[in-house]
Amino acid sequence: MTDQLFAEMKPNDFKIKFGMHSHEIDVNVLISSLMYTSNLIQEINRELDTDKKIDIKIKALEKGSFEIHIELVESLLKSMFSSETISYADNIISILGGLYGFANFLKGSKPTVVNQIKDNQINIVNENGEKTTITNNVYNIYMDNASVRKTIAKQFSSMETSDEIDSFEIQDWQENTISVINAVDFPDLSSSIDLLKDEHENLVQIKTEQKMLIIRPSFTKDLKWDLVYKGTRISAFMKDEELIKAIDRGDNFSKGDLMVVDLEITKYYDKDIGAHMITKDSYKILKFIEHIKNDKIGNLFDEDL
Repeated sequence: MTDQLFAEMKPNDFKIKFGMHSHEIDVNVLISSLMYTSNLIQEINRELDTDKKIDIKIKALEKGSFEIHIELVESLLKSMFSSETISYADNIISILGGLYGFANFLKGSKPTVVNQIKDNQINIVNENGEKTTITNNVYNIYMDNASVRKTIAKQFSSMETSDEIDSFEIQDWQENTISVINAVDFPDLSSSIDLLKDEHENLVQIKTEQKMLIIRPSFTKDLKWDLVYKGTRISAFMKDEELIKAIDRGDNFSKGDLMVVDLEITKYYDKDIGAHMITKDSYKILKFIEHIKNDKIGNLFDEDL
């Protein structure tokens, strides 16, 4: 029956699997867990901000297995589900699995390092020094949406009370596991809600290999460099001793030259207006990577500067 079931699945389908060491599950735990997953899907849909309306359908509950086959359907296109909307539903499922996986990776604590490595990928280090890579969507939805964090916490608090459940797993339409959480980790996820983000804390982001146009270099670490970054004039302290050494050796940095660096951007919380702000002290150059003289820039000078 399993083979037949998955032969009928499409990219807008997924499967929830409860790992069990018995042949029964409390009906309240089962129903509440499905409800919380449904709430997460609707929150993801709202965060993606496309005005699509998604219905969540249980297509099959395999007898004795506690594996639930679920379909996401765009409400207005039930009879003509296009490739575009199937792709959208598939994306929701990927984000759903990513949210569960990220919550399990953090285990109730804040990330200790957050590095943007590509346009849509972020490197995260948790408090145990473990590393993972997630998409911007997963990171932003999890860290910025209190309802998502609260829903995950409630879901695993509910499953924590069950003596029958060994694990909770999300599988895609091809039966690939996109997230699995073992029962031993349920307590950490159920208590994560208040630990993830103090909204009054400063927000720090590190962007690697960023191109900066030099307006005015500084030849002492106590003074800032004036630069153009993504079309905006900024001032930044240079924290890389290697660049200071290069200047001392006579490397000539001039107006119009290009620099490739790792950049730290801090948004400071302003209690008077209740928001995080870029200030004159927000930018720090953590690592100097490359110096490109003005006459050699050529095609490297692009719209990002």
